[in-house]
Amino acid sequence: MPATERRKVVLVGDTNCGKASLLSVFVKGRFPEVSNGMAFEDCQASLDVGTEELTLWNTSGHENYQHLRSISYVDADVFVICFSIDEHSSLESATEKWAKEVRANWPKISFGNTGIYFTVWRPVCD
Repeated sequence: MPATERRKVVLVGDTNCGKASLLSVFVKGRFPEVSNGMAFEDCQASLDVGTEELTLWNTSGHENYQHLRSISYVDADVFVICFSIDEHSSLESATEKWAKEVRANWPKISFGNTGIYFTVWRPVCD
């Protein structure tokens, strides 16, 4: 049986762009009932994909957490820059802020962009 390779994946993006919801869908298979924002508690989850174990790290987009956020970048293998597709300023931040911050910390790192749009569907009649 092949050894499991561990990969650290760090999600970055504006506050309230949907990073925590994206993690919930990947790890739990469902959209969270309530999102209370993110302040570095419960910011990490693991997901097995074949022989890879992905450790998914959520980060706060708030400026007050910039120093803590950069600590989470240590030993990262991949960055996913998230943005809300229904918020133009979020897309601008993806290129103007987040891509630059990632490149400043890891000049040779690979990263991808993820546009996120979640609607909460609830039945009108039970």
